[in-house]
Amino acid sequence: MTIGFGGTIIAPGVGGTANFNLGVNFDGLNSSIYIQDQVNYGLGIGGYVGWGFSATGAQGDSVVTGVGTTTGYVEVDGGNGPKSGGTSATLDNCGNPTGASGSWGVKKGKGFGGGAFAGNSWTSTAAFPTLQQVINWFK
Repeated sequence: MTIGFGGTIIAPGVGGTANFNLGVNFDGLNSSIYIQDQVNYGLGIGGYVGWGFSATGAQGDSVVTGVGTTTGYVEVDGGNGPKSGGTSATLDNCGNPTGASGSWGVKKGKGFGGGAFAGNSWTSTAAFPTLQQVINWFK
């Protein structure tokens, strides 16, 4: 589960997003808190500016600290004021989807226009110790 804030700008020839998230991974004694930054950038078409807060939940593996990049990222956004949203997907080196998300009805913010971009994604994650690790410190 994550809460976050981010923004998107798309113009002819360029597009990008920046997001900051605070999350909790629920996995029994392996549960942990983490922070994550993500920047996506690439070639854009159309014109869109948007920003807002988000809350998401997903099924996934335990979070680990690290920095990662993907060679494929696609995002489409559109809206007029508070009725704004978008969808995105990351791709591995072979062009296979590794993740997808949508923000229709999930984000609270504003956006204006319509556009899309494709390029790369960069993510940095810092995970705090798990509950099990904290318990082990006191043994």
